[in-house]
Amino acid sequence: WWLPGASDEVCRCTTCLHVTDKPRTEKEEDIELLARSYCFDGQWRRALALVEQRVLGTATRTPRPQSTAAETKELRNEFLVIAAECLMKLQDWDRCIEVLGGNVLSPPPFPPQHPPSTARSDRLAGSLCVLRGKVCEAMENRAAAATWYQHALFNDPVCIEAKTRLFGTHMLAPAQEVELVRCIEKRGLSTLPWLTKLYMCQTKKCNVEATRQLEESTLRPQTESERRLAGSSAVRVAQVEQLWHNRDFTKAYALTCKVLEQDTYDCGLISELHIALLVELKLKTELHYRAQKLVEYYPNAALSWYAVGCYYYLLGKVDQARRYFTKSTSLDLLYAPAWLAFGHLLALHGDHDQALAAYRTVTRLFNGNHLPLLCVGMQLTFMNNFELAQSYITDAQRISPSDPLAFNELGVIAFKNQ
Repeated sequence: WWLPGASDEVCRCTTCLHVTDKPRTEKEEDIELLARSYCFDGQWRRALALVEQRVLGTATRTPRPQSTAAETKELRNEFLVIAAECLMKLQDWDRCIEVLGGNVLSPPPFPPQHPPSTARSDRLAGSLCVLRGKVCEAMENRAAAATWYQHALFNDPVCIEAKTRLFGTHMLAPAQEVELVRCIEKRGLSTLPWLTKLYMCQTKKCNVEATRQLEESTLRPQTESERRLAGSSAVRVAQVEQLWHNRDFTKAYALTCKVLEQDTYDCGLISELHIALLVELKLKTELHYRAQKLVEYYPNAALSWYAVGCYYYLLGKVDQARRYFTKSTSLDLLYAPAWLAFGHLLALHGDHDQALAAYRTVTRLFNGNHLPLLCVGMQLTFMNNFELAQSYITDAQRISPSDPLAFNELGVIAFKNQ
């Protein structure tokens, strides 16, 4: 086409719209570029109307010369992705489900029996699966969403959005995370041999396999890509999580400080872990400084107000801490640390019924994380409801069999039942 490279990245929407709004042909590639330009500019209804009129509808269009049936299908899938994205932005969920195939809430079992063959088909299939997962999340069907995200990552292993949803919002239990990574590894994609190693490092640290892979990646790198991987931020996050799981808070704190010295403006997992370590080590002054900087740099981030709430939590100021934890969860409903901290705050000050409600909310939203189940069990133990408490702690132990805190709580229940 006469605008090379414009479909890869649009840096200036106004310029791109001025050019793409005057296509010289009626080819589907030109229509796709124009529709994406509208999307970049936030003109969702206009992009949707163009796609429906020119491609998904019955309008006459010029097909690509000598295009195969597979290429035609792939191009049509590109337009399905654009249409679904527009409908999601407009929150027209019924039409979005219809565009995505109609059976969105009933995903096929994972792993699939017939993975796609070409690299482009993999990317398109992954994009469609991600969109189906987002629709399921909007419908509050997180189990179906998790299945679609697994399909997305299986089809396109570099689909970081799917990986972030699965690992970052605790959709999968530790064993399911390991199984997913092994399924990706079995596909034998040689283009990124280090990718599955990185994913295995990022699984929950109660996995023996995750610990082994993390040690190999950091202590025994063999190739140049592995040596670069050992110094990446993702592996450092995994190292801090491993130290946290081992309750070696001092070493974990030293590592987060080292990382934040190199990246002062981080607002991701390293900062989140750093705040948790400051609370655990009761470093109030440093926590105050970090929270102040986060609010200054990122006033609309859930992490910033979570840090402020943690500071007031350390000071024992219940009302202020509750206010800021609530603000954090209002900015991001799926921000697990704020929900857990809110439950801890209520439990610490004797409001056990509301603490249980907060923990149960976390359990519903993050069914791959064992901590909320464990916290519910601990609260029920405190309230002398031993039978129900044991049930919750046993469920937590099924998700994370190696957590010593679960064994400790079962021991407490056995002692009190004597």
